[in-house]
Amino acid sequence: MPRSYAGAAIAAPGLASDFSLRPHQHQAIARLLFGGNTALWHPVGAGKTAEMVVAGMEMRRLGIISRPAFVVPDHMLGQFSGDFLRLYPAGEILTVEKDAIGAAARHLFAARTASHDWDAVIITHSSFVRWPVSRAVEEAILADKIAERRTALAELGRAEGAARTLTKRLEKAIARYEADMVTLNAKVAHTVTPTSFPSTPRASTTYLSTNRTSSRTASSTRSPGTSGGCRPATARSARSTWMQSSATYEVRTPSAR
Repeated sequence: MPRSYAGAAIAAPGLASDFSLRPHQHQAIARLLFGGNTALWHPVGAGKTAEMVVAGMEMRRLGIISRPAFVVPDHMLGQFSGDFLRLYPAGEILTVEKDAIGAAARHLFAARTASHDWDAVIITHSSFVRWPVSRAVEEAILADKIAERRTALAELGRAEGAARTLTKRLEKAIARYEADMVTLNAKVAHTVTPTSFPSTPRASTTYLSTNRTSSRTASSTRSPGTSGGCRPATARSARSTWMQSSATYEVRTPSAR
């Protein structure tokens, strides 16, 4: 039976005195605090920003995480930062512009992030996907995806008809991930190791503001009529987001995979 968060009450010390959480927001924040990975599918105007911000501050206050990172659409960096400070006037935040994630400036941003106990690090989607994960993390994630699809393929067995079409899709997906693994292993090591995510920012959890790109990662499915994929350009951006988010979750809960 799914866990219910009905009746949850969030204390939220430090929250602006002129702002009151609504009942559904208390429930959503409780789910974010204690339910693990969570998707907020409320309609526009239901208060998802407040839910993410309060949940991040509460997790920080309770010692669950050290420093939350909020990933937002590029055009919403200023708006989200302003909303954060309206909710927590005494909050200390670091906003990350696109130029701060360039190869030359990346180590400076990492040092700035680590040098202060920020209440939040707010970064845009385009900057987030440009931050590389370490080779070890990428290898582990690719290996998991290959194993996941091999398991699904084994469960299908020798299928016919529509199920056979799905079998071919899974085989192609496995071949694609294996090719990615070969490409990764073939990369020549750089003289200077690039700063990788998330070991340097140490953002213990990531709140990803939904956009149409980040939700379009390729996925395995046993539904014959579902392709489980998307356009290549969109998939690349979505995959980068998926890699960074997976890496963050791994740092927070190393035994979760």
